[in-house]
Parts: sequence; structure tokens; C-alpha cells
Amino acid sequence: MTFEYRVNEVLKTQNGSTIKEISETLDECPKKLHAYLTNNKNYMFENNLWYNKKNTVLITFETERSWLDEQKTEEILKSYPNVWNDDVKHITLRFIGCSILLESISRIVAFINQLTFYNKKVTADFTACETPFNYLCRARVFQLVHKSVNVKPTVKDCTSEFGNAKTLIEFGKIAPNSKKTDLPKKLQAAFSNFTNEELARRAFTFISEFINNIIEHSHTPSAGFAALQCYQGKRKKIQTVFSDNGKGIINTLRAVLKERYPDLEQKYPQDIPHHNAKLLEEVFTKGGISGADDDGYKGRGLGFKASADKASQFNAKITIRQETFALHLTYSDGKLSHSDVSFNLLNLNGTHIVFDIYLD
Repeated sequence: MTFEYRVNEVLKTQNGSTIKEISETLDECPKKLHAYLTNNKNYMFENNLWYNKKNTVLITFETERSWLDEQKTEEILKSYPNVWNDDVKHITLRFIGCSILLESISRIVAFINQLTFYNKKVTADFTACETPFNYLCRARVFQLVHKSVNVKPTVKDCTSEFGNAKTLIEFGKIAPNSKKTDLPKKLQAAFSNFTNEELARRAFTFISEFINNIIEHSHTPSAGFAALQCYQGKRKKIQTVFSDNGKGIINTLRAVLKERYPDLEQKYPQDIPHHNAKLLEEVFTKGGISGADDDGYKGRGLGFKASADKASQFNAKITIRQETFALHLTYSDGKLSHSDVSFNLLNLNGTHIVFDIYLD
């Protein structure tokens, strides 16, 4: 085997490694390895790490000591549309000095897992993000990540610490085709830690609806998840996320729209890009539209609206991320006060929902 072949074999599974790490794996002299990598245009050196440039995409999340939120995450991801190309085999996500909001954690976990569905080798590098990494370990986020993903540094077993902090994220898997889950009750209990029992019971309605929707309708190839977090700040809020890697609400509805709802199909023809967002808004504000694959679909389709109606009883914001766009619905004083859409996002399958409920 040539020296180049041996180096490339190491970087297949350890893409983004130090000279020391590569030399120890190869049992080669670090100086010889450094000279080889430095003089070979097929490799790149970033943040003291070496990468094989061929078929590789390096995505850096850096927010200058501020929070990594949904908007920043989407802006970064949309800069790398080539990640889905067949010739891209290795993707490294590198996090530098940023704390990560729950809404971004859910988006990033879904993105990483979907990359693995296409047999891509993924590295998630948190070596320059120590405190957030420890937090994610404690919250068991990496239990949601596909086992083929190379997480750096090594994930710590912090399960004994989980749940001890009142504001800690409560993560839970939602297995596809499962018949029963106690996750809604667990999230309701977590919700009640931050507010009164009455508000927690009202919140239980939309929590149950979205979890049941993932179980029944998402057609996801892997487990979805839900999580909850309380944030202090200018406005105290509880953020709840629901995520699956399935077909997505819009794709599920488009498959049956012409047959079941011809008026809506005519009103929102598929060949006009913003019509999917308009159709999704109608699902949440008017209801009565169902993509359920059973004969009782006529009695379905009110769940999303019911959930939105419950959200309107709070000061709340709902974000619904679909394949290439995200719909944002803002509620105040018991009604929808504002809606807007983010278009041209990086392709991401499934439905990813964020509920922000403000407690002030």
C-alpha cells in the first residue's frame, strides 16, 4: 500500500485530525507526515487539523461568543448546497466557541442524520466548543445521532447528571410506528417546572398532537424526537421542538391534494414556489386538511389547527420547517398577529417544528 493510500484510509474515518493523531494511527514519523501533507495539494489545514480536500465539505459554525440560533444555523447551512451531491463523501461540521439553542440543536441533529442516510461520512467536531459539548452530552443529544457519525471529542457518559437541573433539556426519541409513548406526559411535567399546572395542561394538547403526528404520519426512516428547554433572558420563554426525518407535511398533502381537495390544488398550484408556504399556513390556521393514509381522513386534519389555537392562548411563535422553507407564525392576544416565510433554505427532509411560548 502506498503512503498516500494509508493516509487517505485514516482520513476516511478521522477527517479533521492532528498530525499526532494521524501519525499514531499510521505509526509513522510526525515530521515525515507533516512534510507530505504540506506539499500535497489534496489536503488542507484548518484550525490545526488536516482534511482530505477531495470529496470533502467543511462546515464551520462560529458565532463570536453569541448563541447559535435557528436563523444563523440556516444561513450557514444554505451556503453548502453541494453537500447532497453524489461526489461529496465526507462532511465535517466544526463548532467554534458558540452556545447552541435548542432550535438549532434539533435542526443540526436532523441534518447530520439525513447525511448518513446517503452513506456520507460525517464528523461532528466540538473540540473548540467545550462547555456546549459537555452540555449536549449531559442532555444525551448524541444518543439521537446515527452511530456512524464520528463525534469529537469522545462523548461523555453524563446520564447520572441528567434531569438534576431544573432548566435542562428533556430529550426523548419518538420511534416510528410505535403504538404508545409516555413522552408527552414527561414533557408536560417538564413544562410544569417553569409555569403553573393549568398552563402545563394546555400545553399538553399541542405536545401530544405533534408527537402523535410523527408516530402516525411522518413515514420517517428513523426515530424522531421532541425536547423542551426554558430560557431566561430579555423575555423568559419555554422552547419545545418536534423533529422527524419523514416526508414532511407539504409532501404528504401534495400527494393527495388533487384527489381530496381539488379547490385547494387549484388555489395553490405546485409550480409556484411560495404556494407551498401558503398551503401550510392554511393547514395551521384553518384546518380540515389531512394527508392521513386511511379511509377516515375526512374526520382528520384538525390537529395542527387545534395545536395552533392552543398556542394562540399564549404569547407564542411557531416555526414549521419543511423541505426548503420555514413558516413563522406569531401569536399575541389570542390571535395570529404576524406570519412570514424564509425561502431557499438548504434541502432538509421531514417536519421540524419549534414552539416558543413567552411567559412574560
